[in-house]
Amino acid sequence: MFKIYELKYCKDNYAWRLTQKDKEKKAFSVIRNKDLEEKIDELKQKCKRDNAVFIKYSKSEKHIERFINYPLRREKFDYYYDNNKFEKAVNDCVSNINKLLKFAKDIKLKLKNGNKININLKNDNAKNRIEDKLVKTSKGFYFFEVKFKNYDDINNNFKKHFSKTWEVNNSKRPSIISKRIDKYCNESGRLKKEFHDYWIPFYVGKSKELLVRLLQHIEKDRASKGTYALKLKLTKDKLSDLKFRVGFVEVPFTDRQYDLLGEIIEKEIRKGLPSICGKWWRLGE
Repeated sequence: MFKIYELKYCKDNYAWRLTQKDKEKKAFSVIRNKDLEEKIDELKQKCKRDNAVFIKYSKSEKHIERFINYPLRREKFDYYYDNNKFEKAVNDCVSNINKLLKFAKDIKLKLKNGNKININLKNDNAKNRIEDKLVKTSKGFYFFEVKFKNYDDINNNFKKHFSKTWEVNNSKRPSIISKRIDKYCNESGRLKKEFHDYWIPFYVGKSKELLVRLLQHIEKDRASKGTYALKLKLTKDKLSDLKFRVGFVEVPFTDRQYDLLGEIIEKEIRKGLPSICGKWWRLGE
């Protein structure tokens, strides 16, 4: 039961009362001034014992002092207790956060298990199929995967060679994350055999213009020089033996909803789909 011990100045004396949620408030009990300090100590002890809140009002009632066992903001007592706004706001916030995390989990599962579009770096078939499925104003999240089965240096120092091939000077590409790619390599840097024919998470992202953003990631000339993107066809001659595929999920967000919630959802998706390519400061590690 939520309890509050109140100490209030009443005319020439102080008075105190115990208030409990969902119960009728008791009348204040007057304290003689000479007993005030002793009563304050007693109320503080009661608060510790009952895990309650002790509120001492000033004579003007414009300021209050709180001695509490858990954090509350320094505002009027009526705002939190009489109108029940604080507790309701907290409960609503927790409920909405749980719904948001469940929504993010659902998107992650759709990205992981849903339909994908295969990307052939030698032709534009992926571009045409993406354009058939999306309109320019589509908002949402996307997930790239890669398979290294036919990669030339798969049995040499794969980690070193692939990272070097991927990094192109002044290309504004997301980096290969060494910590993430270690999971798939042995001590000598070779790709472990069990991952030769395995779809490895490559990149996760979000966009207000999903169609435009996906094409920036695939086509080298769709992104300006200052735009960060995968630009897969930038090194298509060296990486043509790799297989890429992409999945995406549209969400009916307004611009404001996207701005407020997009980053939170993307972070949750990244936790469940740890990609080997990305901006390292956004990985949450």
